[in-house]
Amino acid sequence: MIRPLNDGELVKLSYTIRESQRAKRVILKFFSAQGLEIVIPKGFNRKLIPEILRKNQKWLIDTTQQFSTKEEDDFHLEGKNTLPEKIFLRAIKQEWKVRSKVTSKQLLTLAEKNTELIFSGKMVNNMEAAYYLLGKWVRNKAELYLKPWLQQAAAETGVSYQKVTIRDQKTRWGSCSSQKNISLNCKLLFLPHHLVRYVLIHELCHTIQLNHSPEFWQLVARLEPEYSKFRIELRKARKYIPAWYVKANY
Repeated sequence: MIRPLNDGELVKLSYTIRESQRAKRVILKFFSAQGLEIVIPKGFNRKLIPEILRKNQKWLIDTTQQFSTKEEDDFHLEGKNTLPEKIFLRAIKQEWKVRSKVTSKQLLTLAEKNTELIFSGKMVNNMEAAYYLLGKWVRNKAELYLKPWLQQAAAETGVSYQKVTIRDQKTRWGSCSSQKNISLNCKLLFLPHHLVRYVLIHELCHTIQLNHSPEFWQLVARLEPEYSKFRIELRKARKYIPAWYVKANY
């Protein structure tokens, strides 16, 4: 479990370094499992890393605190071993109540009825199967909404792409390949809609500029004038992902 940093502790901070052909600058990333990863451009002088960490001390402290709090939430949820009572998909402004119904069916199923998600079957207490079904449900919802939204954003901006896939990416909200294929994170449905749209615009711009050069950000600014505000907000958007979702291992 990640413990939050205190002021003056950066000299003790452990991290891993990954050299990337695509990276144009140094990028700091935090993961709940392995902690801090530092992505550097090919040939970057690694002796400069301690100074970069000192300059980003406040961000590192805030981020470790955020991750430690979320992990505490996950830990307590795991101890209870229960399903969420409600699921809120902010992007589409839908709230679903979750309930279980014991039936004679051997296979556990999940169905929608009005604004309820209903588990039914003999094994309603099988949490592994239940979380699996919830994860599949979230992904199906993402397929239903994110693909049309991307198509609409492309039509509005005049930017084209080849195809789109919906995945459960661990560290990215979206990505774009050199073939103009876009991948979107199904967890975007937990975010406010304006942040989802910013991610769509961001990835569409990568079909033209496959980097984060000044030209790329100029294009983003033209298509989304408030991008700088949304970009900052997106850095803290993982707080919207509910703790129960870590159990949706599909």
